[in-house]
Amino acid sequence: MFSSRSDALPAAAREAVHRQAPEALGELQSLEEAWREREPPPYLLAEAAELALSARVYPLAASWAERCADGASTPDERAAASVVLAAVALRRDRREDCERLLASLDIDGLPAEFAALTHLLQAGSERVSGRPAESLLHADRAREVAWRAGRPDLVLQAELDRCEAALQQQATGGVHRDCLAVLAQARELGLPWDEARAHLTMAVIWNAGGDRMRAIESLWQARALAVRSNCQGLLPSILLTLASAYAQAGRPLEGLALVEEARTRQAREGDPLPLPVSANIVARLLIAAERYEEALEVVSDERAEASPFVSSKAMEGMALAGLGRDEEALEALSVAVERFLEMEANGPAIRVMIRAARILLDRPELRFRPDQPPGPSPVLARALELPLLDLDARLEVLTLLLQHRLQGGPDEEASRLLEQLCRLRVDRDTERLSQRLDDLQQRFATSASPLELTLRRSQADEEEDESSRRGQSEQLARLVHDLQNPLTSVLLLADELREQVDNRTTSQAVEELHESADLLRQRVDNLVSRIGSELVRDDRHDAADLVQVVDEVLQASEASRRCKRQVLTWVDRPDPLPVRGKEAVRSIVEGLVSNASKFTPFGGRITVRVTKVKGMVHLEVEDDGPGLSDGDLERVFAWRARMTAQPTAGEPTVGVGLALARAAARELGGSLEAANGELGAIFRLALPLVLA
Repeated sequence: MFSSRSDALPAAAREAVHRQAPEALGELQSLEEAWREREPPPYLLAEAAELALSARVYPLAASWAERCADGASTPDERAAASVVLAAVALRRDRREDCERLLASLDIDGLPAEFAALTHLLQAGSERVSGRPAESLLHADRAREVAWRAGRPDLVLQAELDRCEAALQQQATGGVHRDCLAVLAQARELGLPWDEARAHLTMAVIWNAGGDRMRAIESLWQARALAVRSNCQGLLPSILLTLASAYAQAGRPLEGLALVEEARTRQAREGDPLPLPVSANIVARLLIAAERYEEALEVVSDERAEASPFVSSKAMEGMALAGLGRDEEALEALSVAVERFLEMEANGPAIRVMIRAARILLDRPELRFRPDQPPGPSPVLARALELPLLDLDARLEVLTLLLQHRLQGGPDEEASRLLEQLCRLRVDRDTERLSQRLDDLQQRFATSASPLELTLRRSQADEEEDESSRRGQSEQLARLVHDLQNPLTSVLLLADELREQVDNRTTSQAVEELHESADLLRQRVDNLVSRIGSELVRDDRHDAADLVQVVDEVLQASEASRRCKRQVLTWVDRPDPLPVRGKEAVRSIVEGLVSNASKFTPFGGRITVRVTKVKGMVHLEVEDDGPGLSDGDLERVFAWRARMTAQPTAGEPTVGVGLALARAAARELGGSLEAANGELGAIFRLALPLVLA
């Protein structure tokens, strides 16, 4: 960077930061110890400040940059100090200071690494200010400059800035794929800090799509990476985002504990969290916990300008609404909306409008603004006019409009709104399915086979990776389960729309939608068939008592049977009977019991028998439902089999559970067969008995 200088930073410090190694923090702290005895030249302070910034060690970065600025003798040294100080200011939520420092820089005259950093800062500043298009431009420039400078870590940061700016523009589908690509690149290059930040961005994407639990899962992965790689400066952002996710998931007490952890960590590092940011998150959590008075006290301490002030007004309005002070709440929410719109932050503005509309739906005599008619329609109509309205927000706005319309009784306008809602729901579910399939394929592609593990790792490493691969397989199985019902909903809605529409253009669009959903179904089926046997192979050596497994499954499913007033009889409960494949067996039993309950009528009976015959353990699950036709008996274990009978309470069924159960039984050296009993269907599972 300052290559003409005779002195240089220790290679170990530079290498540790660029590799994002856990020892990077220790190397930087060693530099600080050494420099307490002698004042280094400004150019060394500039380079060290850039390294500390890359490592997210903000107190050291700020200290070294300030010392560099005080002793700078060249334009490069002054510019380098300004870049680092601007980054620290942005991180501490002092955007005016950040923009002032950036405005003083001649980017073209900066060394390449500092030029890339400057573009990244400008991208971040524009994004926080609600200008995603400008943020994208700076992120593109940062990527180009970082590539020329040979800094893959900065290239990936630029890619993530692009993702976050595009997410602000509501382009969630493309962002999801791009972020997965960055995640794979960071993992391949061994850059855990960028991998953690990619998980952080993925969490924002999942949260925007309404998948709170997947967002929380991604954030915990980010936290684990940051802790393992000793990236202390990234942890507070992860913890605060995780706290917000817990607030939206209805778990505010856990969120408050995470905010306290973030504050404690930052205090230990001598770099307290920005008050406006943490206070607004605390207020959101207190509102979620219905502690409205405490939330009001928190936001009343806010004195920040711009975005934090607006967020505080929004939090104030929501807290007042919780206390039933509707007029005051609407006044605060109205101020927040106008300020958000001035900043072009349409996403937050729409969320506040929706909250105001909910108040007005209950109090239609009130007005959101004095110059508007009373009721929720004006504010909702304005929300629909805003650009970048994402699918979930549009669905919520239309739902509120429909509720308001139906207060006066159903009419033609209500029918039109209902049709729009149906189409939008199909669009949203299709987009979510596409995102989950991308994620599923990426995870499956990165899971290693046992042979590959044996070839490239020692036995100890193989055991560790086997555990990791098993965890990945279980996650994949959960993902597939999550995909089945939404995909079925998309197909059913498309079928329903196909029957209702009479416009040729609309009919063609619905037909294309149905074909796309059917293609997604085929992709899911292919993944299911690859995953099923993998899970059983991982699990086959774990022994379990089949009697205990059946007992646990029956207890867990008791509530669903009680709702249908079904009676379960366990005939002659035997002594323990050990079999192999604990989790696989549990999955098979759950599938058989669930299937019996689905097809047993209200008030019907389910019978369970477990016996031992010639070294085999037999489980029979019999129902008194409609039974299996000749055609059903032939295809009952086929993929996506459609049965003659339908679930008696309309429960969702996609026709893959029994196919997976039979495949798992065979992998365990057993069998699964179906027949008709005295009244309904009977399924017989046979597994080898484990001998003592």
